[in-house]
Amino acid sequence: MIKGHAVERVDRMAWEIAVVDTQRELAFTFEWTVHSLKGRDRGKVDFVPTSMVPMDGEMMEMLRGLAEAMMKIGVLNDTSTTAELKATKYHLEDMRKLTFK
Repeated sequence: MIKGHAVERVDRMAWEIAVVDTQRELAFTFEWTVHSLKGRDRGKVDFVPTSMVPMDGEMMEMLRGLAEAMMKIGVLNDTSTTAELKATKYHLEDMRKLTFK
């Protein structure tokens, strides 16, 4: 299973992200490349450079791990199920406080 992890690196003003498959002992990394769009023909198919990710297999799992890390640093929101569970947890805590007072 591939998992995403994130640690704040205040010393470098950055987030350190790890996407790791512990079973197969693999780590996935990525880097951003900036492409200029000046002078490109907007009518052509390759007007905007893209990154291709196969829709099945290992790369989709890697993207899920990256999304997990992005949730940890607050870039992506939790899923609706996670949000509902958190709300239920807080509601139960409130009910306990009211009941046992």
